[in-house]
Amino acid sequence: MVANKKVTYADWKYRPDVDVTLESLLTPLELKVKKEGDKKYKLSVYEYYRWQPADGWAELDRIASQYNTVAEWEARKADLKPCLK
Repeated sequence: MVANKKVTYADWKYRPDVDVTLESLLTPLELKVKKEGDKKYKLSVYEYYRWQPADGWAELDRIASQYNTVAEWEARKADLKPCLK
């Protein structure tokens, strides 16, 4: 899962809480960790299907808020369509 992956972040991205730091650093790589004991974590793939419904609705609201008109959405749709082939 981590072969050929390199994480480079500025020092200010690290937090005093290791759990918060790991989540913020690994989520963009579609990875997560599960705490299995004191200072022991297990790496796994990020499980989007395990989102709570409220989190999913919040993400949909965030995405929808980016487009205020049909023209804005149509422009974005034109950008995205080639990526879906």
